[in-house]
Amino acid sequence: MSMQPKPHVQERRNLQYDRRERQSDRCRGCGEFCKIRRQCPAFKVKCCHCDRIGHYKEVCEHQMREIQNPNRSGHDFLKHNRIHLDFDEETLFISETGTKNYTAVEMNSGLARTICSITIPPLSQVDIPIRASRVQSKVAILEPLSSLPQQSLAGAKFCISLVNGNKSLMRIMNPTKKGEFLPANSVVASVSLVTSLS
Repeated sequence: MSMQPKPHVQERRNLQYDRRERQSDRCRGCGEFCKIRRQCPAFKVKCCHCDRIGHYKEVCEHQMREIQNPNRSGHDFLKHNRIHLDFDEETLFISETGTKNYTAVEMNSGLARTICSITIPPLSQVDIPIRASRVQSKVAILEPLSSLPQQSLAGAKFCISLVNGNKSLMRIMNPTKKGEFLPANSVVASVSLVTSLS
């Protein structure tokens, strides 16, 4: 006579397997692997996005629905104005309405470096001469590097006209009470080319 397991023992094994499998899924509250829901760090936390309790905004289902909705993320605006984003080439194409001209912005195509060393006086702003590398255009967009605030300096993103192929001026502000020194050839901004395509 062979012994077969009792039915309730088999059911208990299935429940244990289901529980283990559920534990391997990520928690819907914090996004990590929580074994017990009440011990989840997000159990009594209020979501900043939907104002509900029990999850972080990073795993909020309402936020995910909005991101997946193309009308909310700007795709309808881009399509209506015939704007094309190419993330592989890091290029933005903007067609001008009523004409056959197109404008292309090539992102981060070069760097802007100081031509000579300069000391920026305290509590002032100075136009410093810069040289853009790898640039063969007349118009470009300068975006200050994130390392400028570490040097106690500030700059703004703006459009410039390049003289002699690659030279221009960049305004940098020193909000501190002591002078800040910038050596020659120090990188201060990234350069994005703006070209008009006919």
